[in-house]
Amino acid sequence: MNSSVKLSKRVSCLPGRAARPQRTVSARAGADRPMWLTGSKAPAHLNGSMPGDYGFDPLGLGVDAGKLKWYQEAELMNGRFAMIGAAGILGAGI
Repeated sequence: MNSSVKLSKRVSCLPGRAARPQRTVSARAGADRPMWLTGSKAPAHLNGSMPGDYGFDPLGLGVDAGKLKWYQEAELMNGRFAMIGAAGILGAGI
């Protein structure tokens, strides 16, 4: 299975200015995508469509699509809190 997702957006900050050229982002899915361990095979529910999907799910936590979306959002929030904490540690020294 090999699929590709193309996203593009034209953005102009100031009126009268030309929009930036289009950017294209591609997501690779299939046998040619990078894996967490060279030569390993991704589980069926991890098809490479999410950012950072390298086929690592040894406990099968992402089998349910609804829970996988929740786990993805929880990981984003965890990262945001970590960034706030790091800024707080650095800011306390100033």
